[in-house]
Amino acid sequence: VAAMRAPLLTPPVSEGGSSEDAHGRYDTGFPPLFVRPGPKQFIALVLFGGALALCLTVYRDWLEARGVTSVDVLKYASIPFVSTVFTYFHIWAALYMTFYPLEYKGCLQIKDTNTGCGWQGIVPSKVDKMATKAVHLMTTKLLSVAEVFERIDPGMVTEELDPILQRTLEHIIHEAAMQEEPELWASLPHAVKNEVILKAREGAPPVIEAMMADVKSNIKDVFDLTAMVVDTLTRKPDL
Repeated sequence: VAAMRAPLLTPPVSEGGSSEDAHGRYDTGFPPLFVRPGPKQFIALVLFGGALALCLTVYRDWLEARGVTSVDVLKYASIPFVSTVFTYFHIWAALYMTFYPLEYKGCLQIKDTNTGCGWQGIVPSKVDKMATKAVHLMTTKLLSVAEVFERIDPGMVTEELDPILQRTLEHIIHEAAMQEEPELWASLPHAVKNEVILKAREGAPPVIEAMMADVKSNIKDVFDLTAMVVDTLTRKPDL
């Protein structure tokens, strides 16, 4: 069963660039604190610097005649820089500390919290609660698990599972036969065993379709979406 589920649960690479590395961790691409300014920002800085230089040199006397000293010019010019840098830094830090670090960094962590002499991101520290709320909102406001499963084509599931069945069915039949009728299975000729395996492969599609129909009818009894999401996000907080 685990082998059958694995390909269906493998997370794809998203269009945003997030991907899973060899260690099963995801690169979320959080923006860095410092970035290289683009052409528009660079031109704006050059124009601002040029205007400031003109106010301190060419137009200095003209401004002072109107009661605006060079000190005043520097004060006014510093307002957008100080406010922008301060706001940018503390907002970036607040967003970063909301999601990172994924695990507690530091020492003397207070029990059942994300603080102490260190820090853990707010979302990773409350991953079970966040995941439960997210699933609840999605399944009550956006979609229904039963409706999603109704859209699944049993034929498509059969095609997806066929390569796995080809690789595992022989082992499964051998294990089941050795458990139930070991002497009979051991005495059968190899050709007969192959015929049994071949018949099982031919009969697999109808069985899978019937299984899918049964799952659709009893989806709430056989599939717990909340538990699956919470377990996945707890094991892989990178998600």
